[in-house]
Amino acid sequence: MQHKPHVAISTAVVLTGLSKRTLWRRIADGLLRKIATDRPEEESRLVVEDLLQLGKLELSENEQQTLLRADQGDADAQLTLALLFLRRERPEAAASWFAKAAQQGQADAMHWLGTLLAEGNGIEQDDTLAAEWISKAAGQDHPIAKAQMAALLPRAF
Repeated sequence: MQHKPHVAISTAVVLTGLSKRTLWRRIADGLLRKIATDRPEEESRLVVEDLLQLGKLELSENEQQTLLRADQGDADAQLTLALLFLRRERPEAAASWFAKAAQQGQADAMHWLGTLLAEGNGIEQDDTLAAEWISKAAGQDHPIAKAQMAALLPRAF
């Protein structure tokens, strides 16, 4: 039997904005389908189609493929998904995806995460952490981050 496209429950939390507890309740009520995993230590996986209906999200086939790659840890797909959520005015979801990609060294995601942290947009405002992420992006030759750091520390760049 072919499984429907599915993502980890942690991804489902970001997509829907619901807690794991609420998602588990929806599974128990038969509103969400859970896919059996091969290994007991593997995170539970939920059917994407169900999550999109639950979260009232419309994703094109291409965007769904990006979601699947992001769920598998592809930093560029995580960045793309974060930008999609930012455009759709879901900054909390965007911040989560930017953070995942930034932690993997994706410079654009580092810059965007720093920007959201500085603004307090979708994530708690934190100037120190914002500066750290923007500095990391600048260290990877991200042009906007370099310009921001140069404006803050003119002699350093």
